[in-house]
Amino acid sequence: MKHRSKVAIMTFHVAHNYGAMLQAYALQKAICKLGFDCEVLDYRFKYIDQWSGMRSRHDLEEEYGIIGGNLRFLHRYVKGYYRNISPIRRKFNRFMRKDIKLSKRVYFTPDSLQNAKYDVVVFGSDQIWNPELTNGPALEYAGKYFDCSRIRFVSYAASCGKSAIDEKYKADFLPLLKKFYAISLREESFTEFLKTEWNLSAVTVLDPVFLLNYEDWLEVGKKSEIKIEKPYLLIYAFQTDDDIYDVARAVACEYGLQLVSISYKYEERLSDIIQLTECGPKDFLALVYRAAFVCTSSFHGMAFSILFEKDFYCMGHPLYSQRNYDLLKMVGLEERLFYKKTDIHSIKRCDYLHVAERLEVEKKKSLEFLRGSISHR
Repeated sequence: MKHRSKVAIMTFHVAHNYGAMLQAYALQKAICKLGFDCEVLDYRFKYIDQWSGMRSRHDLEEEYGIIGGNLRFLHRYVKGYYRNISPIRRKFNRFMRKDIKLSKRVYFTPDSLQNAKYDVVVFGSDQIWNPELTNGPALEYAGKYFDCSRIRFVSYAASCGKSAIDEKYKADFLPLLKKFYAISLREESFTEFLKTEWNLSAVTVLDPVFLLNYEDWLEVGKKSEIKIEKPYLLIYAFQTDDDIYDVARAVACEYGLQLVSISYKYEERLSDIIQLTECGPKDFLALVYRAAFVCTSSFHGMAFSILFEKDFYCMGHPLYSQRNYDLLKMVGLEERLFYKKTDIHSIKRCDYLHVAERLEVEKKKSLEFLRGSISHR
């Protein structure tokens, strides 16, 4: 019988962030569809994990042993930790545990990764190589600690958040990346950097969310119970000033739309907007799909708008919008990116005439990269 490659994905699957969790889901599903045995390696990177509060009884037993884990679980239960967990955390936790195929073992320390037994580890997607996001280089996401003598390293749509890794981190990353069998990145500019500055072979691929079909995402999002009766404009923004809300208000006024936002907390200054603060990943998908227009500052807010062929505007971050621009340039929608409200001189609909066919070409290339690099041909 032909050996079926066992594949693990190393990514930020624990983060309570819609894009992070949905890209992990998408990559795992896509690799399984290609015929491989794939799971997300349940590694709890502390700097990311600290905000998610994902410790179940099983997690605590894995981390502290049966006695120590159960004592900690009992203490948290008495304190009301499990009873008082917020609805949004419950939804993220449930999605991670029920919808993503995780490794049975939970890995809590970098050193424990040397015991991981896989044929291939796929690193990515998301900003796993962005030291500013991970509070310094998170080198476990570049292969350090794994046994490279028996595991093939592949990166899929890895990102550093910008067009280049800072020179001061070259000594950390370069020796590790040289051990990779195949490297693929999310941004064309980052690919060119690795090829020209670090002399590494690399290709550009699509973000994993584009590897699944429109219907695949509808199947996930249909389970959301959140409904908005009137036609609405959806806002999904963070780390931005008021410009995106001013743009959203102008668009909503132009088309007669209700303003709705996905928020992590209620803000009084946005009292004219319906603020939804208990949305899980499935709610996020449903809200984008049902929206008449989307205004976002998020890469994945933009990505799902494109997937569902929604009219949208995306506000770029002054430092981290290269990935947004590269994707928009690829599909011919560069005019949908703005940095301040005065960049938009007139409100227009999106032209999706050639977007789907451009994405399909890139999707085939991306899937072929995955198939070839995992199967070693």
